[in-house]
Amino acid sequence: MTTVPNSDGAAAGDARDDHEDFPPMTQTESDMQTTHATLTKKQVKQLRSLAHHLGPMLWIGKNGISESAISQADETLLSHELIKCSVLDACPLDARQAAEELAEHVDASLVQVIGHRFVLYRHSDKEGIKNIALAR
Repeated sequence: MTTVPNSDGAAAGDARDDHEDFPPMTQTESDMQTTHATLTKKQVKQLRSLAHHLGPMLWIGKNGISESAISQADETLLSHELIKCSVLDACPLDARQAAEELAEHVDASLVQVIGHRFVLYRHSDKEGIKNIALAR
C-alpha cells in the first residue's frame, strides 16, 4: 500500500490532518463544555432528577436578564442551590441564551435547558439549609 503525501509533506490520513474531517464546534457546543466544566455527567443526571419535581422559582420577562433578575436568582440560589427558571415569550432572549447569561452572572452551573425552562445549580455555604450531596 502506497501513501500519497499531502501538500505539507505528511502522508494522507496522517494524524495531523484528522481534525480537518470534523466541522468546527458551534458556539452552543463550546458554551456547554465550559458551563458543565464543574459538574460530571453523573452529577448532571442527579441534578436533573432532583429538578424534575421543582416548579419555576424565577421568571424572565420582557426586560431579559436585568439587575433585579440577577439579584433574585442570586438570593434564590443561596437558599435552594438548585432552581428552575422560566423564560416568558416576551423575553428578547431564547431560553439557552438567558440561561447561559444568568449562569455567568451568578456563577452557577447550567444543568439543563428544555423548551422555555432551564435549571441552574450553585453550591451554597449558607447555614441552616440542607445542601445537595452530589455524586462523585
